[in-house]
Amino acid sequence: MNKLLKMCYKNYCFIVLLFICLSVTNTFSQVSIATPEQVEKFYKTTTCIVKDSKPFSFLNAYLKDAVENSWKVTKYKIIEENDFESLRQRTDLSFIILSEAEYTEHKQLVKLDVLNIVLGNKGKGLDDMPDLGSVPLAYTDNDEISYLYKIPAIVKLIQYQINVIKQNKISSPQELMDYHNKWNKEIKSKELWLLEGEISPEINTLEKIRKIYPYNVKIKSKDELEEAIKAGKDILFLHLVAPFEEGQTGKCWKFIISALDGKVYYVDNHDVKDPKENGLIQKDFKKFAQ
Repeated sequence: MNKLLKMCYKNYCFIVLLFICLSVTNTFSQVSIATPEQVEKFYKTTTCIVKDSKPFSFLNAYLKDAVENSWKVTKYKIIEENDFESLRQRTDLSFIILSEAEYTEHKQLVKLDVLNIVLGNKGKGLDDMPDLGSVPLAYTDNDEISYLYKIPAIVKLIQYQINVIKQNKISSPQELMDYHNKWNKEIKSKELWLLEGEISPEINTLEKIRKIYPYNVKIKSKDELEEAIKAGKDILFLHLVAPFEEGQTGKCWKFIISALDGKVYYVDNHDVKDPKENGLIQKDFKKFAQ
């Protein structure tokens, strides 16, 4: 990843994560959240999809397909990463661009791959560009294969997120979190598709799940889920951002998202000290069943 795109935030903790404030109450710095007025301006921009320059990455192909199939909120064009620096100050443009975010938690440096959606402005760099609701994809050390299949839904999620901010005049991460989590109660009326590897061992079978959550949940293969997301089926799935690598610790972030329209139904996190602790836990299913 080009050093230009590395965003080093002190106690960043996902303020550009679309909607997260949650239980982490750190002091955020160098993050410019879009105002309601800037959100309005976004709809008049052309959105530049900035190609990732990393060799052997498949993100560009997945993003291109997703934008061609579902991007509706603005005009768009695809540009090279090298063009970003010369174009980023144009206020008639917005950008979708992959970056690396860093923050410190429990005295450990955490690095995340983030898909940013930002407005062009006259600032010094990416840190100064108004953020419209960026999405964490994975811990940086994780392979991109862990999130590529979800890109079609994440592109829908970005658009959904911006529309929510506009329509509800949301001005803080806490307001946004509260808005998304008010839909928890509707999860049980939907079909929830999960991967076995994204459910903690304490509850990773349908038999165990149904003792707590006796509703429509299915454990599917990754190929089946990828097809459902690509087709925009009316199902919910889990977007998991977690420290999967051996020896990694940190927060496991859980988002329940609609493959149909990108609507967010649930946001939560828990600390993990072992990769086996990643994924949905009993507490999550109890909340879904309420």
